[in-house]
Amino acid sequence: MSTKLIRTLLVSTALAAGIVLLPTQALADTTTGTPPSKPQQAATQPPQGDQIEDIVVTAQKRTERLQDVPIAVTAITGEALERKGLTTTSDLNLLTPNLNVTRVPRTQVVYLRGIGQNSTSAGQEQNVGIYVDGVYYPAMTANVFSFNNVERIEVLRGPQGTLFGRNTTGGVVSITTKDPAREPSAYIEAGYGNYDTYTGSAYLTGGITDSLRADIAFQGTRQVRGWGRNITTGADVHNGYNYSIRSKIVFEPSADTKVVLTGGRFVSQSDLGTARMVLPNVTSTPAGYGGAMFNGNIYDTLNNDPSSDYTTQEFGSARIEQDLGFARLVNIAAYQHVHNFSRLDSDNVPAFRSRSVAQNDIRTYTEELQIQSEPDSKLKWVAGIYYFNNVDGSFPQSNITPCSTPGIGTCLADSTNVVATTAAIRTHSISGYAQATYPIFKATNLTLGIRYTSDNKRFYGVQANSLGVPIPFSTGVPDPFDQRHTWNNPTFRVGLDHHINDDVMIYGSISSGFKSGVYNANSPKDPPVSPETITDYEGGFKAELFDKHLRMNGAIFYYDYRNIQITKRDTPTTTVLQNAARARLYGAELEVEARLTSRFRLTANAAYLHATYTEFPAAAASIPAANNIDVAATVDASGNNLPRAPHATLSLGADYTVPVSFGSVSLSGQYYYNDGFFWESDNRLRQPAYSLTNASLRISDRNDRHSLLLWINNIFSTKYYSYEISSASNPDVGSPGAPRTYGVTFATRF
Repeated sequence: MSTKLIRTLLVSTALAAGIVLLPTQALADTTTGTPPSKPQQAATQPPQGDQIEDIVVTAQKRTERLQDVPIAVTAITGEALERKGLTTTSDLNLLTPNLNVTRVPRTQVVYLRGIGQNSTSAGQEQNVGIYVDGVYYPAMTANVFSFNNVERIEVLRGPQGTLFGRNTTGGVVSITTKDPAREPSAYIEAGYGNYDTYTGSAYLTGGITDSLRADIAFQGTRQVRGWGRNITTGADVHNGYNYSIRSKIVFEPSADTKVVLTGGRFVSQSDLGTARMVLPNVTSTPAGYGGAMFNGNIYDTLNNDPSSDYTTQEFGSARIEQDLGFARLVNIAAYQHVHNFSRLDSDNVPAFRSRSVAQNDIRTYTEELQIQSEPDSKLKWVAGIYYFNNVDGSFPQSNITPCSTPGIGTCLADSTNVVATTAAIRTHSISGYAQATYPIFKATNLTLGIRYTSDNKRFYGVQANSLGVPIPFSTGVPDPFDQRHTWNNPTFRVGLDHHINDDVMIYGSISSGFKSGVYNANSPKDPPVSPETITDYEGGFKAELFDKHLRMNGAIFYYDYRNIQITKRDTPTTTVLQNAARARLYGAELEVEARLTSRFRLTANAAYLHATYTEFPAAAASIPAANNIDVAATVDASGNNLPRAPHATLSLGADYTVPVSFGSVSLSGQYYYNDGFFWESDNRLRQPAYSLTNASLRISDRNDRHSLLLWINNIFSTKYYSYEISSASNPDVGSPGAPRTYGVTFATRF
């Protein structure tokens, strides 16, 4: 499917929407003037029969219907995730336009409208913020979530520089979990899939007293067999396990006070993104690389040393809400501790050339105090203060290379030489924000928002050799190295939205985002890179037509993106962190949902994205030599595409339910197309266009208490990559996306 075809689809659908909307607007103008917006209480009204359900979101820190929010938001309910058999953050690609979630060592990274960050070095934060129940998750090694107790997921596209805790240039993924119910209930699920994959989850909830209720959620997955084999060692690769436990307690001593306590633990071990194979272009390598070459199977590896990541995360938060009569006070305090141990065969070949072992420890405390208007206030406003305290360090990261004379100098008895880097970045950030929306005309609202952020970072680093002796970074530079810097920045939002009638809204906005400067934890002598900034000019519409049987939401945007922070692997064990001067991004998005009957639902989304560097004259790159081994280079990347920014994506879904004598049978299908993208700024490594097709069959009894789900993902065994990388002194390597997987899941409710 070509980019031109998807552009045509976007334009034709938008024109069709315009044709449908014109009579609606004309009707409004010939009656009593411009209709007012739909009242807030309508957000809780149930749909009638086969109408599309209303979705309530909190994208503006208040409860609103999705269709009344003048922001590009994709909202996915827990019921929709269950219906489609989607279980992790990587599945969100299928449902969200311009979203690209891929796997790298230690974690998954999120790119939204071409904006993201692929580095997992200490101190790095994502450009797309991850929030769970209003709490920010800064550690890139801890953003893998399971979806067994989710109320909804909101993906906010565009910079979020006013309302959300950490200023982000790309957007926000906000996950809201279920509140405990007053009536006791439970949901238990068990499944089995190919590659000997076992899954299980449970959710139990209920009231303890009239004012106290609680829940607990368990989830676990273990994949015993790998997708491929390590040709060198014979071991399985691309497998692992994860499990999590999460609990929420809600205490309401009065009608005006609500206290929510949340805590949990997440553990995972996996080599996804870490176990890598040389790419198909590597047909031969020098003798010193063990004869590494592509063997025709992207799921195999050649490593002589196992690669894997082990991550633990503990978290807890307390949310207190108090109705003051004239306003509502909300306080959210949270603490997180993430520990990661990773072992990486850095050269990815059978010969021992380099490997690394790293331990990362991240401790985060956040505090947010906000005051907001009452729901029925004409002027809707929120103001607050956000504090962020984060310590992220490598203790240490050891890069290991071979040496020739054991016991001499720094060459150890096992013929290895070690360079250990211990680095820690402490961030103190405080910001104040305010945003207000007021109806300047009967159906037209003006929104003004502002945030001022002050980030103070201190970076400590020291390197030592195999004998533990510190290694000076350079002449005249203190050892250990100690740097600190403060970055201050204001960001804003100005928006107008107009309700043509109860079912159609148009909007436009200008907003900005900011990401503070950052240090390169792999090279403590380097100065920090500059902060990156973005300005977003955006417009869109939201419409529900044909008596709420069709929902169409669309947006167009233009980004001015400056001082972009780029991380490039320089050698197998070192990275370069630099600023690209400037980029221009623009595009269009369309989301459609149609409820044809009470049993038949269709969904679709399409996106077009143009994302290029307008100025990037000295981009770090890796160029392959004649022997297929890369050498470091500097290139002019001006005019190149941004990484992981496909020009066009398309997703189509269908759900159909058939009543039967014992209950119902539901069929679900999902198709996803991506027309390809570049992995790095030099635009040399490219993921070609690919498509994925998933399907499921769900059989349930009359009361939907017991169900059996048969599912299959990547039906046609499409081969594609979730991660590719180049570096000097190495061949090009990549880690695969999931092959065809299938299984069965049994669930029961009581």
